Amino acid sequence: MRSRLAAVVLSAALLGSAALAAQAASQPKPQPSTAPTVAYHAVKATTGPDRPANRRIAYTGKPLRFVATKIPRDMAEPTVGVTKNGAVYTVAGAFDSRLNTEARKFPRTIMYLSRDGGRSFKPLLAGVGGTEANELTFDPYVYVDPDFGRAFNVDLLMAGTAITWTDDGGESWGTGFATVAGANDHQTLTTGVPPKGNPLLVPLDPKFPKIVYYCVNTVARIACAHSVDGGRTYVEGGSSPSQPVSTAGGMVCGSLHGHIVTDRDGRLFVPRTECDRLVLGVSEDGGLTWTTRDVAKGMPGSDPDASVAVDRLGNLYYTWYDAKHRLPYLTTSRDHGVTWSTPRMIAPPGVHEAWFPVVDVGDPGKIAIWFMGTTEESNRDGARAWNSYAVVSTDALAGNPTFVSTMTNKPGDPMHRGECDGRCGRVYDFLDVVVAPADQGRVWTTAIDTCIGRCATERLRGFSAGLVEDDHGSSGARDGYVLRQVSGPALRGGTRYLAGDTRR
Repeated sequence: MRSRLAAVVLSAALLGSAALAAQAASQPKPQPSTAPTVAYHAVKATTGPDRPANRRIAYTGKPLRFVATKIPRDMAEPTVGVTKNGAVYTVAGAFDSRLNTEARKFPRTIMYLSRDGGRSFKPLLAGVGGTEANELTFDPYVYVDPDFGRAFNVDLLMAGTAITWTDDGGESWGTGFATVAGANDHQTLTTGVPPKGNPLLVPLDPKFPKIVYYCVNTVARIACAHSVDGGRTYVEGGSSPSQPVSTAGGMVCGSLHGHIVTDRDGRLFVPRTECDRLVLGVSEDGGLTWTTRDVAKGMPGSDPDASVAVDRLGNLYYTWYDAKHRLPYLTTSRDHGVTWSTPRMIAPPGVHEAWFPVVDVGDPGKIAIWFMGTTEESNRDGARAWNSYAVVSTDALAGNPTFVSTMTNKPGDPMHRGECDGRCGRVYDFLDVVVAPADQGRVWTTAIDTCIGRCATERLRGFSAGLVEDDHGSSGARDGYVLRQVSGPALRGGTRYLAGDTRR
């Protein structure tokens, strides 16, 4: 969630682990998705007034299917990470801090782990001696290194970010603190090999021979820092991945941004929409200096949180939704963002608007994308239904790539109603999609369901603004899910389709 500037009080307190364990034991059995699989080519972007649309083509492969596991706690904008051995981490943020007062509720994040292939999740105490490290966390965030499996729990505190990590599924923990000058908001974290452009950045942790990178929105600029000791301490870089508080057409851009990623040579990439201008911050030297490269010139973006992924050969995949029709687009680059392919509109046939597409990649050209979308046309309908969509392609670098899509929620039971832009009501932002580093590149994603209770069956207005209460009251967080792919195209390895569900 995009945190507002506020005074921050840090407090360590015992966590109700017994209650959380009881919640975990009561999780409902996950059910597979039943929506149809749709294949299509994606039309190229145009500047004309007509809304672009894709047409369905024949598909004879295995259907694209997902299973959703409900996390036993209210959630907001959850991220997800997967290790090579199949451990799955996520974070659940809800407004239940013990620092709550009668006047205000404060958010708190709990980290969850699945060791059974995503079938169930149990809470982890990301602190020392059975305590939760932070009783107050404004933005939930988890990142899992794909090579070594180190799982980082990244707790935003506005003046900085408390970082805890585990290499052994929560048996032991390391701790660190990251901060940059100014407010720290909308944090993102990644890891990378030492950059070829800066031989002075040398990892010092023998258990984790990588650099850890941390970037935040400071309102005035994007600021990034790096850690050479596995995540304990951080040094701020010398410049910003984007222009500081730039303006265009009378607009103040701010510095919200998408997830940071790294490539095989240690380059850093930070995507964002800067006053409707799609850009990519690129650093060759570990964040000490940055260049800003334009993406899809002439196609204004609708939200600062663009998304980028990079494959093992260095190819980039960049997604966003446009400001004109609010539809999702994809463009690719083979030269580190210097030049880009003609953007393609990637929504499945029948989807009229989308929100917050995010992308990840397995083998070169094999990508997964997640977004919210609606098949209803009127943007003035306060009860308009929104669903969650997964899209995969195994030839995204081709001249005319094929996309395969499915709706991941139950048909007729939407994930959200009303307006879905910016924070998309109580869905908030920063949802996630991950292609597993092993297991044939199985796709994992997260989803938030704000449309529960009567909303699921009645066209009620006001849910996007929180004006209609449901069976959760009005806490600001809603049902959260981690979804795993159980059928459909494989995104890693030599086989075309997944062999089946995870073997756990």
